[in-house]
Amino acid sequence: MKAIETTATLSENGQLTLDEPLTLGISSRVRVIVLITEPDDDPDDTPIAEIREGIYRGWQDALAGRTKPVSQLWDALEVDTNDPLFQLAGSITSKIPDLAENHDQYLGEALYEEMHRHQ
Repeated sequence: MKAIETTATLSENGQLTLDEPLTLGISSRVRVIVLITEPDDDPDDTPIAEIREGIYRGWQDALAGRTKPVSQLWDALEVDTNDPLFQLAGSITSKIPDLAENHDQYLGEALYEEMHRHQ
């Protein structure tokens, strides 16, 4: 089983409309897990069109040479080097060659398996 994350709008009659179509090249039934934003949550519900526009502007800036050295970007970050998670950064090795590129998918699959193991 494969996990895909996307966003959708829930209508008043309970129907989901995906913000973007899934281009998987298959036609089949799927399982859906709905995560509903609670009033106290701080969701990143930026519309896809706005995200695309930001990426496009960033790409145009890069092509035009309007960039900053990475060292300047790092200087602006506040990192708590005492954070236990920071201490783990870069310390984990894996035999999975595409772990960095597909970690969200693997985490989703593991979460799905964990949730269904207890049913």
